[in-house]
Amino acid sequence: MGKCEKCNGTLWYGDRGPGIRNNTEYIPCDCIPRGKHPYDIQVEELKARNKELEAENAQWKRVIVTHVDEIARLKLFIEYLEMNLSKRGGE
Repeated sequence: MGKCEKCNGTLWYGDRGPGIRNNTEYIPCDCIPRGKHPYDIQVEELKARNKELEAENAQWKRVIVTHVDEIARLKLFIEYLEMNLSKRGGE
């Protein structure tokens, strides 16, 4: 779905064009479903974006946990190698 020509997707228009910036008066656009206010729509869009960001955040948390686990395993392996090297050096 394309942007409304009247409001350019901002949900508002005024005496100097779409949106509320630089307008001395602004009016909710006709493209808004009946019974809804632009703020309601903007809140819905923000909630949807928040859900997307939370999902992305959860994905990154899984990646970080995986890397932290891998680092811990590598540290143990390094300790094991150092221990074996010190035993060989002491013989």
